[in-house]
Amino acid sequence: MIRPVIIGTVLGVLLMAPLAFGQRAAWEQLMASGNEFQAQGRYAEAVTAYRSASQQAEELGEPRVLAKTFNDLGVALKSQGDFSRAEQSYRRAIAVWEGLPDPLSLAETLRNLAQLYCAMDRFDDADPLARRALSLQSQAQGPDALRAADFLDVLGNVQLGQGFYTDAEATFRRALAIQEKALNPDDPRLAASMAVLGSACAKLAHYREAEGFYQRAITIREKALGGRHPETAMLWNRLAQLYVLEKRYHKAEPLLTKAIDVWIATAGPDHPQLAGAFNNLADVYQGEGRFDDAEMLYRRALDVCEKSFGREHPCAAALLGHLAGIQRERHRYGEAELLYRRAITIEETALGPEHVEVFKTLGNMAATYYQDGQYADAEPLYVRALKIAEHSLDPAHPEVVSTLSNYALLLRKLHRKAEAAKIEAQVRKLQARSDRENPGKFEVDWRDLQPKGR
Repeated sequence: MIRPVIIGTVLGVLLMAPLAFGQRAAWEQLMASGNEFQAQGRYAEAVTAYRSASQQAEELGEPRVLAKTFNDLGVALKSQGDFSRAEQSYRRAIAVWEGLPDPLSLAETLRNLAQLYCAMDRFDDADPLARRALSLQSQAQGPDALRAADFLDVLGNVQLGQGFYTDAEATFRRALAIQEKALNPDDPRLAASMAVLGSACAKLAHYREAEGFYQRAITIREKALGGRHPETAMLWNRLAQLYVLEKRYHKAEPLLTKAIDVWIATAGPDHPQLAGAFNNLADVYQGEGRFDDAEMLYRRALDVCEKSFGREHPCAAALLGHLAGIQRERHRYGEAELLYRRAITIEETALGPEHVEVFKTLGNMAATYYQDGQYADAEPLYVRALKIAEHSLDPAHPEVVSTLSNYALLLRKLHRKAEAAKIEAQVRKLQARSDRENPGKFEVDWRDLQPKGR
């Protein structure tokens, strides 16, 4: 009676083996297709391939295969701009990795989730994930291993988003130093580290250095991926943002036009990255006095932002602040004030009352009161803004110097000339220091001297 059972069991195993082998081969093929589509920037096709692979992985029932699939699906979903489903996919992967003796794979998915939260401006959620991921990687490979650079870059992005610009710069420089020791100068992996270091330098108003990092990153990425890839477009957008800060609008506009064209073609008109590009192009138009064109693009950016992240997201606050600036230019001070107040409420809730973005918005609202002759209302906003700046920015940062200068003008209107003179002397010293640190700002392009369109 036992013999038929044994024979039946053996036959069952023999029959299942080819089936399992075929399923694994199908899974491997789907994963390879997903990886290829992802590398080409064909994110919708990558998501489709990874979803099919996840079905094969579920049937295989191998935890490691399942975790790997959900991690890679999360990467593709993030690239596609589907942040909610990307988060779900990463969390499924993490839940599996936590039960396996593979701390490095767990670290990589934790890092990816932290990176996703950075893209969503959820920096406080990203912080513990980034630090745990870096700790696991360091324990597994050592703090100076090549892969440590990827984990450091994510931690630097968290610090940058939290407003700790000096800490972020140091973290990014450490990551780049690790990579430059191990990689060839044109290795594509260098581009990402150079780009984020450029962002930190731009935040610290080290504009010439930021431009150098961006241009090196673009050269590497264009060579590796070409000029129609979303990752290349991302670097054009960052360099253009720097040019906007420097009011070099003729350099920013063609870069932004190219970036927007690539993102719409590869990811669709509602991809979250487009909110930033539309915003930057609107900044160009505002700087050139094209207020109607600027307002249209700010509203388009706000629509993308709210669809992707909701109405209470920091990107919505930033865009409301820009729309307020347009109203201020039109001398519609009451409308500007309402928009600034809404922006500040969002920023204080989402980022905290001492964040550098709150400093910027307070300063802009104070300037609106000043222009409207509401001097007594403007002063407490300037005082609070400058108090925040003491903990967030270098005293010679251009936005701090500009806010101090505006505060001095206000004090003169309030007939407090001695206080104003003291601040004006401070401004002159800080401007001289800034000029020494950014000598390139004296370079003038003839196109910057052309009359601005209206």
